Amino acid sequence: MFACIYRQSVSENHMGDGVSSDSLVDLAFTFSPLVEQTSVDTVVLDIEGCDLMFAAKPGFSAALYSQAGAIRQRATEFGLRVNVAIAANPDAAIHTARNITGVTMIPLGAELAHLGNLPLRVLDYSLAGIETDRAVELRETLTLWGVRTFGELARLPLKGIAQRLGPEGVRLQKLAQGKSERQLVLVQLRPGFEQAIELEHPVDELEGWCPGSRPQHWKTDPACDAGRRQSQCYRVKADPDYPSCGNGETDFNRRLDYPRLGVA
Repeated sequence: MFACIYRQSVSENHMGDGVSSDSLVDLAFTFSPLVEQTSVDTVVLDIEGCDLMFAAKPGFSAALYSQAGAIRQRATEFGLRVNVAIAANPDAAIHTARNITGVTMIPLGAELAHLGNLPLRVLDYSLAGIETDRAVELRETLTLWGVRTFGELARLPLKGIAQRLGPEGVRLQKLAQGKSERQLVLVQLRPGFEQAIELEHPVDELEGWCPGSRPQHWKTDPACDAGRRQSQCYRVKADPDYPSCGNGETDFNRRLDYPRLGVA
């Protein structure tokens, strides 16, 4: 099963908080490690096997509602207003979430019942791997044929579609039917590295660790070399038991600039 989260807007309380597409991806990762960012306002996650994360009552419908409801509730904590659709087909979930407000659950085999009335202009040709120029040609042809909705395209004879529109037309029809076949293009997270050390001296005596100072030299474990090639900073958290840096702080998080390897 797949869940699609479509961001309608950012709540007024979070307008100034720098909420971005990264927030949508972060939201998705709280529910599944398998996430595709289809566009800046759309993410899809594989929720197969995630039932134990939700307080779902017995029954297929109850489980779907529980998962979708949990996602929407979590989205409000991120300052997002979202639509959620859950389906056995990721592209059916995408088109539903983008065009139907609220929570929609689509049982297996009922995809066309939810997609059929959607206007053909909202069909995402890129999900079928169709290039922009070819998509324009197909759209013009379908308009000339008088095809206006997903349902009308889905019910056209397959043989005629194949003969007149070729393999792209066949893929497009499957997309309208909610029967497309593809793998998610998963988001690859950058690895994080963390190292803990016990200090021999108070924090304020260590060059570069206190606020306002710039690190001059670093010693890191060789195992972190791969991480240093991708990292631009270190995050430092001081233990409350250590003396402060002269400004009264005993517990702080500091993001200190760190040059990439090979950069002066």
